[in-house]
Amino acid sequence: MIEFTPVAQMSSSAWSNMVQNLMQPNITLLTSAKVDEKMWYTVKLSMPVANWMRQQETTKWEEHYPANSWAEQNIFDVEETLYTLLNLKWK
Repeated sequence: MIEFTPVAQMSSSAWSNMVQNLMQPNITLLTSAKVDEKMWYTVKLSMPVANWMRQQETTKWEEHYPANSWAEQNIFDVEETLYTLLNLKWK
């Protein structure tokens, strides 16, 4: 069983570490596939990277919205050229 510490009971250093980890640039490749002769990549992004992604040309990415979750998952399908730019900028 996983035990969770309520936010109200977290020490200030634990809270600070958690927030810093959320704000670190992070890109995780989940899968890739060819669609209409173009490569697309499914990636999970950290909050700052996901916010940047949402500002890019919308024809080059699609965000996943899970039906069973109210929270944003920051999972995107990304066209190859934008995926390359994403890695150059954030890695």
